Amino acid sequence: MIQAFWFLVKTGAVVALAVLVMNQPGALEITWQDYTLKAQLGFVLLALMAAVLALIFVVRSIDSILYWPRFWMLSRRQRRQEKGLRVLTRGLAAVAAGDGKAAAHAVRRAGKFLPAQAPLRLLLAAQTAQLQGDEQSALRLFEKLSADKDGGFLGLRGQIQIALGRDDISQARMLAQKALTRARHGQWALQSAYDLALRTRRWQEALALLPRLHGKDSAQAIGLRRALLIAQGDDFLAQGYQAQALGFFKAAWRLDQEFVPAALRLAQLYRLIGRPQAARAVVLKCWRRHAHPELATLWHDLMPPHKAAKGSPRLQWMKRLVDLAPAQAEGYLALAREAQAQALWGLARGYYMKAEQLGPDQRLYAALASLEVQSGNSAAAGSWLEKQRDSAPAGVWICAQTGRIYPQWQPVAEPHGAFNSILWGLPEMAQTLRLAASA
Repeated sequence: MIQAFWFLVKTGAVVALAVLVMNQPGALEITWQDYTLKAQLGFVLLALMAAVLALIFVVRSIDSILYWPRFWMLSRRQRRQEKGLRVLTRGLAAVAAGDGKAAAHAVRRAGKFLPAQAPLRLLLAAQTAQLQGDEQSALRLFEKLSADKDGGFLGLRGQIQIALGRDDISQARMLAQKALTRARHGQWALQSAYDLALRTRRWQEALALLPRLHGKDSAQAIGLRRALLIAQGDDFLAQGYQAQALGFFKAAWRLDQEFVPAALRLAQLYRLIGRPQAARAVVLKCWRRHAHPELATLWHDLMPPHKAAKGSPRLQWMKRLVDLAPAQAEGYLALAREAQAQALWGLARGYYMKAEQLGPDQRLYAALASLEVQSGNSAAAGSWLEKQRDSAPAGVWICAQTGRIYPQWQPVAEPHGAFNSILWGLPEMAQTLRLAASA
């Protein structure tokens, strides 16, 4: 409708212009030798306009005739590309579905429509070769693809996957660095280089890549950075370099003073190098934020010798944990154990009862049962053991990936090598995580 309207408008404009030109007054006279040509001015102008339009039409017709072969070739190429892209789409879908036969058919069909060095055709052929178990052909095709300016990154990615499949970590690292050079801000290249640095325990290299992956101040970045710092400290300590290990443990501790493994490592190393006061300060500072049973055990071990030899000072020493975190059951449990160790049955029972009010678990009722047995009241132990069966279990260190339970936190969860995956939780989480991992 709109196009018809505009056609009428244009036609009307041309007719109006012609009428206007024809009605122009005056005449044009041309004399040449014995001939004289006279014509109305409007008619001459209209004839000139018609001649110009005819010339334009002729020029465009000639140009169309000359351009036709090129237009036909471009149209044919475009149709072939469209067919090739449809074939590639079906082929990549077949690869994703694991249908090697359909993928191989798509590779052959793509050869009819796309150049041999077309990046997507090389990618499809390489992935099809992988699917069919022809690793050598896949590697050769990925190497060809890696030479392409636009698709080279895909070729490097395929080579990295093959190297990892062969457990050739050094080759995979070299290729990852090459990919990182080509795509400095590519997330996959960064992640690959980071994962390989972790796998080869190159903690400093992983630390350098971490801000580009997760920033500096996010919770994930802080958690990974503290784990990397502790891993470096553990390696230096294992080699006997206590000063270097101390620096890394301090850095991890400053990063997150609620993280118990960082506090434990720093305090234990302070104790090892003869700085018990610094160790005690670290334990108490972390205890205020997170009353953890491992901190209570270390605090007991940091008791000064002159207090360890006497009963009342030992109780006062453990009571500092209760004073710093009176709303947490863990301090009362530690204090009750100390009273029980000194055969102060009534005092121990009172502290255990206070712990029961704040947060009972299976450890508490097991300790109460043992208290009754030690104090000569074995008949009462049975009721505590019944409560133990019905109460919540105590917290443990669990791998978030597999549900495996560990006696203590480690930066790397062996034997599967997951990094920074161990967390503190209830044992029932372990079963849930194991089921999720096996699904």
